[in-house]
Amino acid sequence: MENWGFPGYDEFRDENFLKGEEGEVVLGNVISNTVDDEVISALRSKVWFSYRKGFKTGEKNGKTSDAGWGCVHRSGQMLLIAVLARHLQVPESKLLKHFMDSPSSEFSIINIASEGVPLGTRVGCWFAPSTVAKCIASLVKKCTTPKEFLGIAAPQLDVIVADQGQLYMEDIHKRATTGGVLLLIPIRLGLDAVEGQYHQIIKSCLRSQFSVGIIGGKPKHSLLFIGYRGKQLIYLDPHKVQPAYLSPETIGSITDPHRHSVPISQIDPSCLISFYLSSNEDVNLLTAQLTAMLQPLQYPIFSLLEGAPKSYAVKSDCADFDDTDEESDFVMV
Repeated sequence: MENWGFPGYDEFRDENFLKGEEGEVVLGNVISNTVDDEVISALRSKVWFSYRKGFKTGEKNGKTSDAGWGCVHRSGQMLLIAVLARHLQVPESKLLKHFMDSPSSEFSIINIASEGVPLGTRVGCWFAPSTVAKCIASLVKKCTTPKEFLGIAAPQLDVIVADQGQLYMEDIHKRATTGGVLLLIPIRLGLDAVEGQYHQIIKSCLRSQFSVGIIGGKPKHSLLFIGYRGKQLIYLDPHKVQPAYLSPETIGSITDPHRHSVPISQIDPSCLISFYLSSNEDVNLLTAQLTAMLQPLQYPIFSLLEGAPKSYAVKSDCADFDDTDEESDFVMV
């Protein structure tokens, strides 16, 4: 596969990027087998969002919990808070008030669900990964200006949803010149399961220092993958019900009390890959990494293209959800 002549490709190319390593990887951080405390510390630094009960979801039937339909929304919240923490250079825990279970919080599950309505979804509808990507993009756009984000002095944050698996590098470079860029890439890596040739792709994405996680899991059972150990993916699981987060006093648990992993071979092939870039140097580095990932594949899973798109497509991608299918997948607390 050619390198398409991207600026800086040879300068930033990393021949060791795809080589195996010992230990665990958590969002680009390679941790030695012998340093378990570092793994625990890395996991505890991640904010965990889960199902909640006792708040107005906006559903017409008056339900007061997102249990059974909100797992993709909660996974999206966990991904987004990681992005905002990097963009604003603050700990994730400092941003929690923007994710409360209230319409007044910019990135509440209520607002995420509402953003799905113009896409043809309804509140209380399970989202596909591509749907939550578009909702995140819409909410972020409402909160950012060239000089501020959430009222904080910060560069602009742009979200690009590569809905057709096409990344236009000129456009990404242009946006990275003026601020941060969140790349969201909805993708399918097989028919019923992730094909073997793509196992290394998932690990390489999580190994990148620009990764902010991969939303995936099993059909209608969303998880946020944040790392791996060998052939096991490390994830945060939103399928636990807590009382609604409506004030600092009702915040509940914000760190996942358990350490979860699942074999790559057992996850659903539909997922959402994400990267956060803060500069043109980051774009060059990620371009080199993605080129190395795609090079061995006979059929690349996404394309790196020159130029800029006329527009980024937005289409409905909702699936009706029968919450009885997931009844055994969450725990009430």
